[in-house]
Amino acid sequence: MAVCGSPSSPSPEDADIVLHAIDIASNTTRWTHTLPSIAAAPEIHDRVVYTATGSGEITALDAATGAPLWTAETGERISHDLVDEPDDGYDEGDRAVLKADDTLYIRTNAGIIALR
Repeated sequence: MAVCGSPSSPSPEDADIVLHAIDIASNTTRWTHTLPSIAAAPEIHDRVVYTATGSGEITALDAATGAPLWTAETGERISHDLVDEPDDGYDEGDRAVLKADDTLYIRTNAGIIALR
């Protein structure tokens, strides 16, 4: 399965983001989910899709059905401009959400927030 997003309107200022879960084997859409914005590529871990909006809302979706499992507000904006990374071998890429063990790490404009 692949998860990708697209604007719901040709005008970017009016566009919500629609996530599409595609069954690669059959090339069919399994589910869609609309978000007001998206700050970075979704994170997929243990059958859960984690999304982050620019306003700081984190949503966990069931990867099989697209059903929302929970939503949390970070209280901080999330925006990641494309910048040159330092040449020290460390690269955060464009990830806003990272799941590790029992903790979800969210990279906001104010710093890292950890949710358990």
